[in-house]
Amino acid sequence: SFTGLRIAHATLKAIAMVTNKAIDTLSSNEARFLEWVNKEKRPQQGLAHIVTWVSSMKAVTATYSLTDSKLLEEKLNSLEEIENIKEGIVVLDRESPDLKLRPFERFPLSAAMLGTTLMRAKTRETHQTIEQWIQMSPRYLGTSKFGG
Repeated sequence: SFTGLRIAHATLKAIAMVTNKAIDTLSSNEARFLEWVNKEKRPQQGLAHIVTWVSSMKAVTATYSLTDSKLLEEKLNSLEEIENIKEGIVVLDRESPDLKLRPFERFPLSAAMLGTTLMRAKTRETHQTIEQWIQMSPRYLGTSKFGG
C-alpha cells in the first residue's frame, strides 16, 4: 500500500540518519524490467511494457526498448489503453480479472529483485545528506523508488 511505502521511507530515513549511511534508490518499474529481461532468454528487439496497477481501471505503463534497456515512456493509462497495446510484450505486476489482453507475463516485485537490480539500474540515485533524505518520497503512480 502507499501508506506502507511512506512508513517504510520514514523508517529508512531515520535509520540512515542515526547510522550516517547513504540511501540508494531505484525505480520499481526498472527493477522489474531488468530482472524480467535477465530471468530467461528474452527477445533482443522490440518493446516491453511494464504495467503497474493503480486501481482496477487505471495503471501506469513503463515502456522499455529491449535493444538498449532504455525507458521510452512512462504514463498513466486506462484499462482500454492497456488492452490496446499492439506492439511488444506486456509484463504485469499482478493480474487483473477484467483485463482482456493477448498473452502476457505476470512478474511481481520482490525485495530480492530490488537488491539484485540496484547496481544495474539507470535510475539509481544515492542520497547522503539530510536535505536529500527530506526530498525522498515514494511516487504514487507506480514509479516508486525503493531504498536500500
